[in-house]
Amino acid sequence: MNTRHVVSLGSIIAFVIMAPGISNGQGGKPVSGLVTLKANCTTSPTGGDGRRHACDSPWQEYKAPGDFVIAERGLTVRETSGNGSEHGCPHHFDGYVEVIPGTGIKQPTIFRLRAHARSPKGHWAGRGWAFCEANFVQVEVPRYTAEEVAKMKIPPVSDDDDTPPDLTGISVEEAKAEVEESFERN
Repeated sequence: MNTRHVVSLGSIIAFVIMAPGISNGQGGKPVSGLVTLKANCTTSPTGGDGRRHACDSPWQEYKAPGDFVIAERGLTVRETSGNGSEHGCPHHFDGYVEVIPGTGIKQPTIFRLRAHARSPKGHWAGRGWAFCEANFVQVEVPRYTAEEVAKMKIPPVSDDDDTPPDLTGISVEEAKAEVEESFERN
């Protein structure tokens, strides 16, 4: 059975789903799993003179432990609640490392999230707020020796080269998929 552990640091909340058999952080090692990061801020109300206020939460930062990276494409960020003339969830990745040496394939080790809001336009218009939630997966990266990487025969990745890699000598198995269709006619 998976267990869920919550770490709370001020307004930052991180949930890590732990694999079966791993302890709750008291001597247990980190595992691959889902991480949830939250941020929020609330402005002062717009006054009778129409003067609006803005707020930005502190950057909430998650650093993947040791031999882990964050699966960048697995990120979902959503604003769970917002009010005012502006509200949103700015975020970014940092701390990129090469996943397999010599390939150019990189993934981040740091993710940052914050909430931004501005109170509504008008006189006595009320408060602005933003409540943000980001979900992503941290994945353990196996460490390979130079000899192991050489045996893999993985072509390097380059952003400025559109030519397909030479896959001579690399065996590829035919993909097999089963599709089941079901529909009803009226």
